[in-house]
Amino acid sequence: MLRVMNTTLTDPNTGEIVLLRQDGIDLRFTADAAGVIADAAIKQGTGARGLRLVMEKVMRDIMFDAPRDAQENHTTRLTLNAEKISRLLWKDFRSAE
Repeated sequence: MLRVMNTTLTDPNTGEIVLLRQDGIDLRFTADAAGVIADAAIKQGTGARGLRLVMEKVMRDIMFDAPRDAQENHTTRLTLNAEKISRLLWKDFRSAE
């Protein structure tokens, strides 16, 4: 699963990455971020489908906030690390309660 996840995170033609690139944003994931995403998907027990669901949860806020944040901070690169991924997933978990 880790190999599939790394392909998903680094594939420059993934839907979310393409859309962010159109807004001039270079999205990157650190290795530790990939581990958090894989762990969350494994805990769901649904394999690759779980990975896609976790990615959708992670990307939900990023897709809306990144263009504005990039403009305000005068940057074009967005790097997601384990801490940021954990916060996004925890936020989603708490809002579901």
